[in-house]
Amino acid sequence: MEDSRLVARKVATRRRLLCAAPSYLARMGRPETPQALLEHVCLGFSGFQTFPAWEMTDREGRHARVEVSGPLVTDDAEVLVDAAVQGVGLMMSTDWLVGRELADGRLVPILEDWTLADEGAVYVVMPSAKGQAAKTRAFADWIGKRFSPEPPWRRG
Repeated sequence: MEDSRLVARKVATRRRLLCAAPSYLARMGRPETPQALLEHVCLGFSGFQTFPAWEMTDREGRHARVEVSGPLVTDDAEVLVDAAVQGVGLMMSTDWLVGRELADGRLVPILEDWTLADEGAVYVVMPSAKGQAAKTRAFADWIGKRFSPEPPWRRG
């Protein structure tokens, strides 16, 4: 980190996934390959670095890059979640954003054999131990335990 007075502590992994509402899949079918996404309504998040491309790799190392399009493009991820739940289209998201919707079945993952680019993590950023308040350290310890061994959005 640029400011050496700060330290970052990783508390959970974050992964990207493709998902859709069961109602959408019942109406439009389930895509079986990345190229099949071209035949589907895809909801676009303009905040992704690669937008409008969705990049993914399968278990055998094959890479796919699909330029998606659809009726809704926004930088508001919550709007996309709501639209996906309503069956408007497919979306790419992070697991922490759609964890509740996946857990209760309002959204289901698709193309699960493919890993989307830009895996990442959730961090707690705080002052270095020298300048750290006890309550900051206690919070970091608590949140680390809360997300371990598996973050709440993957429990269910």
